[in-house]
Amino acid sequence: MTSVLALMVLGFILGMRHATDPDHIIAVTTIVARHSSASGAAIEL
Repeated sequence: MTSVLALMVLGFILGMRHATDPDHIIAVTTIVARHSSASGAAIEL
């Protein structure tokens, strides 16, 4: 059970690191800027 929790935490940390890479931030910012509402941008993501 402890190893499953450790893997989940590690996966979350690595996923957050990957999601905050500059190329991802720029891509998401570009998509959101093209839409007038947050819901429209969320559908495209």
